[in-house]
Amino acid sequence: MSKTVMYLKWILDWRFLPFRFQMWLFGTATRIVEFLSAAGLLGFAIVFMCDQDKLYDYPIYYKFKTLPEAWVVGILLFAALAQGAAMLYKSARSNIISGWLLILGGNIWFLISVAFLAPYPPLNTGMILPPLMSFVCVLAGKNLMDYSITEESLKGKNGE
Repeated sequence: MSKTVMYLKWILDWRFLPFRFQMWLFGTATRIVEFLSAAGLLGFAIVFMCDQDKLYDYPIYYKFKTLPEAWVVGILLFAALAQGAAMLYKSARSNIISGWLLILGGNIWFLISVAFLAPYPPLNTGMILPPLMSFVCVLAGKNLMDYSITEESLKGKNGE
């Protein structure tokens, strides 16, 4: 692996931060990201479920009409409820599952951002939050999994 790739991995894994801050970042802060992602996806699901066809009259929502509404609501509900359920448990195994669900949520946020980018121009607020949530969710999910695997391997070495 080249030095550039190693440095980039070191930066994206947040390993330059003090260890105690890493513990907080991949514990409490990641739970906050999980909660915000789950709440946001649940909010989108409820809006699509309640407003049905009226929502598609607005130009920024027209791209969502390409998929059947049941699929959109089902996927959003599944991701939101799965992330919410994964937050209830605290173990290395549940953290890895939470990490995968955060990556799934990040991909869903990315698709939402693409749907909001489709009617450009004009700029709209949907072009800001979904890409940001996508980046944060994927980064938090990947680092949560890496941190949990590292923590488990350290426990195994120490004989705990």
